Amino acid sequence: LRGETKSSDDTGTKENPSLPLLPTIFITALSSIIEHSLRLLWCYENQRHYHCIARASEYYVTLDGHGQRDRHDVMISPFLIDGTSKNKLISLIGAPAFAMLSD
Repeated sequence: LRGETKSSDDTGTKENPSLPLLPTIFITALSSIIEHSLRLLWCYENQRHYHCIARASEYYVTLDGHGQRDRHDVMISPFLIDGTSKNKLISLIGAPAFAMLSD
């Protein structure tokens, strides 16, 4: 992760203090934690505790439902998969935060 670079002054080489991979690793880990935290909140608010954990051969709630919205609940959908129950996560996190997640 660290390397040596030539300095433009007369000091020769010095260690490069920048670690370009750390921000990427941090954002990747943080986004996974945020998604799972939202999943737990969604399950609690909508009384769907069974959907919090992935299980073999079953779908569980996801953030965006990319490509398979018709097979499972989606956290950023205004309604649950039954089409009639409102998603209670919206009232918990607020409409502006919900709109940001939907964008």
